[in-house]
Amino acid sequence: AQDLFGSTGMRVLATLLCAWSTVIMARDLGRIATLSGLVVRPLHVVLFLAIFGRCFSNNFTNGQLSIVVGALLTHAVYGVLIRSPIRAGLALGCATAMKVTPALLIVVLPLLGQAGVAGVAALTAAALVFVVPWPVVGTALHGEWLLGFWELVTGSLRGSAGGEEMQVHLQQARSASVLGTLDHVLK
Repeated sequence: AQDLFGSTGMRVLATLLCAWSTVIMARDLGRIATLSGLVVRPLHVVLFLAIFGRCFSNNFTNGQLSIVVGALLTHAVYGVLIRSPIRAGLALGCATAMKVTPALLIVVLPLLGQAGVAGVAALTAAALVFVVPWPVVGTALHGEWLLGFWELVTGSLRGSAGGEEMQVHLQQARSASVLGTLDHVLK
C-alpha cells in the first residue's frame, strides 16, 4: 500500500482510520452506557481521555492499530448487547485478524452462551487471514507470511526464540509483539 500511496499518503490514511475508529468507539461506548442505564457525565469523558489519551496519541503518531482494534471490540460488545451475533462476530473477527489477543474471546464466548458470535468471529478471522490476502499477494508470499507468523508465535516453545532465524523474522516484521505468544498463553 505504501508503494501506491507513498509515505505521506499512508500517514494520512492511518490518521483518518484512527480518527474514524475513535468516533466509532465513542459512539458505541455511548450506546453501551445507554443500554446499561449509565448516565455519562463530563467527568466520565475527562477520565476516559486521561486514561486512554496516551493510547490515542500513540496510535495517531505511530500508526498503531490499537484504536482500530478497540473500536471493533467495542462494536462487538454493542452487538452482543443488542443480540446481533452477526454484527458482533464480524467486528470480533476483524479485530482478531488484526491482533492475536481478541482470539481469546472467541474461545470464551461459547462458555458465555454466545456460540453464534464465536462462530461468526472465527469464520471472519479465518477468511481475513487465510483467504483474502492469498489472491492479492500470491500463494508463495502468503504462505511465507503465515509460516513466519507461526514461527514467531511458537518459537519460544521450540527453543528458537533467540535464534538467528527468529531475528530475521523480527527485523522483517519490525516487531516483537507476537514473539513467544503461545508460550505466554500456556503458562
